[in-house]
Amino acid sequence: TFNLSGRVPREEKLPKPESNFNQEGTIVVRIWVDKAGNVTNQSIIGGNISDKSMQQLALQTARKSKFTEGETPQIGDITYTFKFKTN
Repeated sequence: TFNLSGRVPREEKLPKPESNFNQEGTIVVRIWVDKAGNVTNQSIIGGNISDKSMQQLALQTARKSKFTEGETPQIGDITYTFKFKTN
C-alpha cells in the first residue's frame, strides 16, 4: 500500500519485492518523489521486520516505483507486507 496524496503509480501496480523472504511482517518506507514522479530518496521509518537484508530489499523496490507527475515534489510512504507463500 502507499500514501502519496493526489498521485497514482504510473504502472497498474507498484513493483513488488522479488526474493525469498525469511520473515513475515511489514516494512514502511518513506519516499521522496520529484515533480516527474520519480523516487529520489527513501528510508525505513517503521514496520516490525528488523532484518537488514529485507529492509534493503524494500528500499531497492521503493526506488523502482514511478508515480504520475505532480505540481511539486512530495513525501509519502509505501508499506510492504511480506507473507510466506503457501503451496
